[in-house]
Amino acid sequence: MSSLHTYRPLCSVCLWHGYYLHPEEMAGGDWIDPVSRPNALTTARQETIAANAANIPHYSIWSDLDIEPTKSAGATMANNRMLFRPENNGFSLWIRALKNGTNSFQPFVGADTPFKLTFVLRIKNPAFHVFTMTETGPADKTFWYFSNRADNRFGHTNYLNATRPQINPPQNYASSLDRVACINSLTVDVAAAMTSRIRFVLAGPVHSAAWEFKADTGEGILKTCRLEPRGLPSGLYEMTAYGPTDAEIPALKRTFYWNAGDICPDAFGIVEIYHLPGDAPGSYAFFDTSGQLLNPTYTLWWQNRSTYWRYLFDSAQPAPDTANPACNVKLEDGSDSMRLITKERLPLQHRYRPVRYCISAGAHTEEVLLPNPDPDRIYPEGNVLFSEVYMNKIDYKNLFQVTFNKPYCT
Repeated sequence: MSSLHTYRPLCSVCLWHGYYLHPEEMAGGDWIDPVSRPNALTTARQETIAANAANIPHYSIWSDLDIEPTKSAGATMANNRMLFRPENNGFSLWIRALKNGTNSFQPFVGADTPFKLTFVLRIKNPAFHVFTMTETGPADKTFWYFSNRADNRFGHTNYLNATRPQINPPQNYASSLDRVACINSLTVDVAAAMTSRIRFVLAGPVHSAAWEFKADTGEGILKTCRLEPRGLPSGLYEMTAYGPTDAEIPALKRTFYWNAGDICPDAFGIVEIYHLPGDAPGSYAFFDTSGQLLNPTYTLWWQNRSTYWRYLFDSAQPAPDTANPACNVKLEDGSDSMRLITKERLPLQHRYRPVRYCISAGAHTEEVLLPNPDPDRIYPEGNVLFSEVYMNKIDYKNLFQVTFNKPYCT
């Protein structure tokens, strides 16, 4: 005897990348601010690209990243009758459901208990680091963290990356704001607090813990405190510290991701999906006030890196017509015609981006389309990044010379 169970989508996580999806050329209205935020699409343009079903079959984030639930997430999903389903643009979670109206479903298992699901991101394609704008931020921030508690909604998009209310226009790409320290031990230097007693509190959306330390008789003040969160599940926690009068010690406040051992050492980052029944229903919520499934979509965009493109020749080339707005290149140092460079930084893209090399002779202009650099041909010089293309024995002077020597008719 067999039985059929109904599963419905609980939520979707979409991971998009500008390297594969950005337009080949700039168009009016596509970009936030080409000067202060170059190569950053507006939220509306991102939404148009994401809604285009024709993009999905030709795009797969799985060629660059592996995505896997942790063991604890797998256990939680099993207890709540959930399924993990890989999609080209990320993954979706499905939950066993009961139909209670036309196109209306509620979970088979009650949704009154809070839970958290953690998904580990691991790099599959080493070039991902090269063509992705992976800001490092402060030295101790080594871990990418994304969550449906980001409270970062713009337009019709629920972003997984962090933002700040004062950022305008919105921070609609992964950035240094999304990096946190990932630790598995915690020793705190408290000597500057000049106190004999400290109480620490680690608080997360689902779990919390507290410790109290007192100086030994005769020592006077505490110097270091070692916190051992044994049994505390992995997660993002805010640590606060309080002195003998329970006044907070602001200098000791910090936020970090505590790794209880279920996050693999080669993790590039994680996505955490929370269900907190006490929260007011909103665009990020799984259920409405009556417990019906809402199937929200959570979105993350990786920004493709921009570099100056340098073209290296074995022989001198005709000088580009830099006054021509259509010409994208110039002589690098003003005199060496064996080295051309783009007038501005250009984004690395999987699709061909037209780079025009224009030569003028009187009323006649020739235009050549130059190749795009390979994504791994990046060379830092100071604080500037260059992508190099070796043109070898190509000599455009001969090509243009033949053209210019012929009669030209308009």
